Amino acid sequence: MRRYWITAQTWQNDSLEISGDEHHHIFKVCRTTAGERFEILGDGSQIHMVEVLEINKKTASVKRLSSRLLPNLKEPHLHLCLSVPRPQILPLILEKSVELGVHSVHLFYSDHSYFRAKDGNKLNWAKFDKVINQALQQSSRGHKMPLHEPIALKDLLKSVNRQPMVQCLFPCEPASVEGEAGDIKAELKRIKAVTPKEIYFFIGSEGGFSKEECVLMQEADIKPVTLGAQVLRVETACVAVASILKYEFELLKEG
Repeated sequence: MRRYWITAQTWQNDSLEISGDEHHHIFKVCRTTAGERFEILGDGSQIHMVEVLEINKKTASVKRLSSRLLPNLKEPHLHLCLSVPRPQILPLILEKSVELGVHSVHLFYSDHSYFRAKDGNKLNWAKFDKVINQALQQSSRGHKMPLHEPIALKDLLKSVNRQPMVQCLFPCEPASVEGEAGDIKAELKRIKAVTPKEIYFFIGSEGGFSKEECVLMQEADIKPVTLGAQVLRVETACVAVASILKYEFELLKEG
């Protein structure tokens, strides 16, 4: 069963008119015809089964046959804090983050980020929003994953509410740390003991974190941990850590 994300939904007695880019995609690109059925996402909590009544050149009308609630994301909510990477790989990271149930993505400027604050905002937000919407409809996820504009790492650290129910995970290359990076398994055991509601995990850009940034993280009482001897690409690290957290905190279970 095909499903589509439709941002603006104005239902009139179980009828909905579809237009614009969504009309083009559903009826021109995917060649959906009158009488066919598909599912609609986009109102944040429900998925609707509809049947196509009429297709015109620029609009189409569908009838709602049934609706069902989508499950909320389970706690702890996962928040990816990501040093601004190359624009070419950010769409992939966003797509996989949506599919893995990451609650939100927070971009930050770092010493090795692809863009710096002085470069201004050169990110293609319209493209990123489209990627997120496509991943949402593919994964049947009702909660739209927010993508926050980049800020300095030190400002992001200040914005994280460091209460016991809010925990942070800081994977990094051991060479960047003064002393030794900790064992991720031991750190996850410590985090699990407080039954957190939110977990922020920090991923550096292609050059990793600088030694100064590692000190900054440690001053914020966020201990560095290692993911092993191999140096991971940014996109690989994002998927790996999100998957580890999802497994360790039993977020693979339904409900």
